[in-house]
Amino acid sequence: QKQLENHLTSEPQPIGISNGFWFVVGGLTMNLPLEPWAVVFALRLLCAPLLLLVIYYLASRVFPDERVAATLFVSLASGMGSIMNRLIGMGPIDFNTPEASIANLFTAPPHLMVSTVLLVLSFWTFYLWRSTGSWRPLIGSAVFGLVLFAFHPYYALPVFSISAKYFIFKLSILEI
Repeated sequence: QKQLENHLTSEPQPIGISNGFWFVVGGLTMNLPLEPWAVVFALRLLCAPLLLLVIYYLASRVFPDERVAATLFVSLASGMGSIMNRLIGMGPIDFNTPEASIANLFTAPPHLMVSTVLLVLSFWTFYLWRSTGSWRPLIGSAVFGLVLFAFHPYYALPVFSISAKYFIFKLSILEI
């Protein structure tokens, strides 16, 4: 019963809605001798290198000669939006949505970093399936997508629609 109590926020949560990521964070909070904010901060410190590693891996495959520069560019691009948002207040949606740029993610809750990692891995393994012809990356893409949808279900539409558009495009080329 104690695990189902909300220890991380003061907001009331509807019964029946559960998030696996925050369930694990709550379990860590109960079992570690740390305050909830310290556990969340520690997870942020652990998730940031994971995000940078995935970006670096992707950049090294796409831009093998400029992988460090590409990683820095992707990591710091659009960071000006968060600075402008703090200076002028509410701006366009890409300024105040942490997932719109990687630079904003480093100051956001860790589940946003994990969701971005899963999103990138889902698309990357889909690309690997297409380039190698092996079914293993496609299964990996599906698993990454399912884990992503478990705590960010609104990503289902973009991921499935982009994948479906790819298949429709490929079928239209085959028929021509």
